[in-house]
Amino acid sequence: MQSWVLIRGLMRDKRHWREFEDDLTVQVAANKIDVIALDTLGNGTLSDCTSPLTITAYAKALVKQLTGNDNCLIGLSMGAMIALEMARLAPQKVSKVVVINASAANLSPWYARFNLKAIVTAYLGRVKQGAVHWLECTALKLSSERYGDNQAMCEHWSELRLDYRSKMHNVVRQIWACANFQTPDNLQQPIFVFNGSSDRLVNPSCSVQLSLYYKTELIEFEAAGHDISLDCPAALIAQLEKVLLS
Repeated sequence: MQSWVLIRGLMRDKRHWREFEDDLTVQVAANKIDVIALDTLGNGTLSDCTSPLTITAYAKALVKQLTGNDNCLIGLSMGAMIALEMARLAPQKVSKVVVINASAANLSPWYARFNLKAIVTAYLGRVKQGAVHWLECTALKLSSERYGDNQAMCEHWSELRLDYRSKMHNVVRQIWACANFQTPDNLQQPIFVFNGSSDRLVNPSCSVQLSLYYKTELIEFEAAGHDISLDCPAALIAQLEKVLLS
């Protein structure tokens, strides 16, 4: 059976896929696809673990959880960096990789990879009313065109922190790992690069550079920000079916 493995980014965990994971599972059920979401070290169910300082270390931990030899990896942001490294480490287990709104230090300058001005703007313009946490509201404002000002979503993300939350020292370690990530060479698997045209955190030019590096088509989502699964779930599922089932 083929598996589609979902991997989130900085400070996020598998709960942040929300209904997307379930919708994707239903959509590809007829194709006998097993959809699974994994947490990275320092996030979600692994929030008590120390986050490594290299993307390779995150990748090694996740490779151990892969079963079979037909795993299609779907990575968002930092999750995409991890997915690419997993493909390098375990070509016998990884069959395809979808890279969503990612970047690499050897292809793009730091200010294109991590928009500090946008972070400040998101912090100042975040939802402030109700039972919300400032960090979650800032993250939502920064990553979603559709839900950035949504009170209910801010409250939901804030509630998720009550069970598991990424510790601040781990967040710093994750940022360091991302900042130093460089693209793996000579990958055997097909690579597909997706990006949201309205991404405020990572400049879309970073995805352009990745698509050129891996000599693959860039698939753009015009109405999406950084989190395409949140902004355009149906369109993302359709594109995943197109590239992974072909």
